[in-house]
Amino acid sequence: MMYLQKRTLKKIALACGLAFLGLFHFSSYAQGEAEQQLTPLTEKRTIIKVTPQQFLRNTFQIGGEFFLSPSMNRSLSLYLAPTAGGGTMNNWSWNSYDYSETGISGELQYRYYASPFKTQRGRKDKPFQQGVYVAAYLRAEYFSNDYEVRNFTIFDPNTNTSITLDADINEKIFALNPGVMLGFQRTLWEHVVIDAYVGGGLRYTGTDNTTSLSDIPDFRHPWGEGIFGRQFQGMVPRFGLSVGVAF
Repeated sequence: MMYLQKRTLKKIALACGLAFLGLFHFSSYAQGEAEQQLTPLTEKRTIIKVTPQQFLRNTFQIGGEFFLSPSMNRSLSLYLAPTAGGGTMNNWSWNSYDYSETGISGELQYRYYASPFKTQRGRKDKPFQQGVYVAAYLRAEYFSNDYEVRNFTIFDPNTNTSITLDADINEKIFALNPGVMLGFQRTLWEHVVIDAYVGGGLRYTGTDNTTSLSDIPDFRHPWGEGIFGRQFQGMVPRFGLSVGVAF
């Protein structure tokens, strides 16, 4: 009887040992399979972007961000932004004029990521990249505006009468805008990039007119006379959103 009990205990111990080995082997295999299915953690070092809000100002801005270090904490960005548009403006004297606008802008940015733009794993082990940065930028702009002003009235002090005139005016605007900004950038679905930023800088402008705009009563620029006007000089805010593709 004792001999049978020992044999039974040996069989149970052997079965438990084999079951444990089988379970360990299966767990190791399943873990290995899961690791093989995870997307490798590699950084995307180039991003091509557009700035949608610039379309509201008749401008198409496109550029690229290029990371300079393996640690993904420094990058250089270059942007090019052609402008073309036109329309009809009404001034406060109820006279209207037609205008057309063309231009070209360029921008250079240097970014430092306080939180490097490195790959992380999110839900379901999906990889993504995100980072918080501070940037210094320098933007240069050139615009050429043509105004076709018809039937505007000015007062002639020599004759004490009002006279009606027409004018074709060309205005050239040059601007230089250095500044700084803070931003947050993240990838969605691995390749789509969202870049949100806020900041500001100092804008210097120079103008060259074929006819003095001060001669035209109540003349208004198409984009206004304030901080969003093409000809504005002074402190300007900067905020917006860019979208792009990383690879």
